[in-house]
Amino acid sequence: MNNGFINIPPNYEPVLTEDGSYTLYSKKYDENCHSTSGADGETHKYFVIDSKLEEENQKSQIIFETGFGLGKNFLAVKDLFSNSSAKIHFISTEIDENLVLWFFSEYFKIEKESQKIIEHQFDNISLTILIGDATVTTLEYFKEVNIKVDKIFQDAFSPKKNPSLWTTDWFKLLKNISSKNAILTTYSASHSIRNNLQDAGWCIENLKGFGKKKSATRATINHE
Repeated sequence: MNNGFINIPPNYEPVLTEDGSYTLYSKKYDENCHSTSGADGETHKYFVIDSKLEEENQKSQIIFETGFGLGKNFLAVKDLFSNSSAKIHFISTEIDENLVLWFFSEYFKIEKESQKIIEHQFDNISLTILIGDATVTTLEYFKEVNIKVDKIFQDAFSPKKNPSLWTTDWFKLLKNISSKNAILTTYSASHSIRNNLQDAGWCIENLKGFGKKKSATRATINHE
């Protein structure tokens, strides 16, 4: 099968989605990294359109992502800002270092040594990937840098499979690293996750979902 991927890292299998793009199935989490309705389509809907990035492609900003995965969200942002004068800092988390090293070898042919933070400059876009448990690496990183995040892509494996990245405490941490006008978007629309967001100080907006999902979530900071 020609899946467009070379040397897929251990514990993953390629999955063809309905829009013709491929995602990976994680044996560890027993879950696909993207919707089977369309890996590329889901990425564009939740993290380009819903985040309002599409209408801000001339605005410099800092983007934080929960779960780098295949790097599709980064690639979508890189494509969106390819002809822009805006400067983007894209910060992501990933527990599986092998997946990140595979991403670089797959798309950019860059050799990277094992390390806790991987950084690379792509024209006007700076990429920073925090390797390890996101609840730890995110806190450590933002203690050392004096920056605030403008967009958050909450794209971890589902709350059922990866509950630690959907808690009230996690959303409080995200609020603390955010600018006052930050926007968080996610594919999840569960009542419990929205309650956790609200408990952490976020305001919830219901959005249309992608594919078979009826709803998605956009959140902004509650300043009351």
